[in-house]
Amino acid sequence: MVKELEEALARIRKGLAETRAGAGGTADLVKKGAIEATDKALDETKKSVAKVKEALAEAGTRAEKETEETRALAKEYLDKAGKAVASAEKELSGAAAKIKAKSVEGTEEAITKAKKVLDEAGELIAKIK
Repeated sequence: MVKELEEALARIRKGLAETRAGAGGTADLVKKGAIEATDKALDETKKSVAKVKEALAEAGTRAEKETEETRALAKEYLDKAGKAVASAEKELSGAAAKIKAKSVEGTEEAITKAKKVLDEAGELIAKIK
């Protein structure tokens, strides 16, 4: 595998871990009823999602330098991981809307769904070799 792709994949993994940790921290704040802190934590988590999306795009570009077999596999997994990240972003946006409306009901569920799809994205990225 080309070194540039390996580096991009490492950034994706790091970003997914940061995003998942941020989502977990947000869930803890929701449980405590810390609405203002939760809102700030979600903003940071959304910034992590943006970094992951940038790294996914970069990895897609760098995958073009790979062999045909690796390129096809990388594209498939990167596309699926991108969809998973978009789904997580949607769940986090839903959670943010609930928090801004001072309604934490359903927020934990949305964050749990986001964490699950982030895990799925991580599993897909791990399959790229």
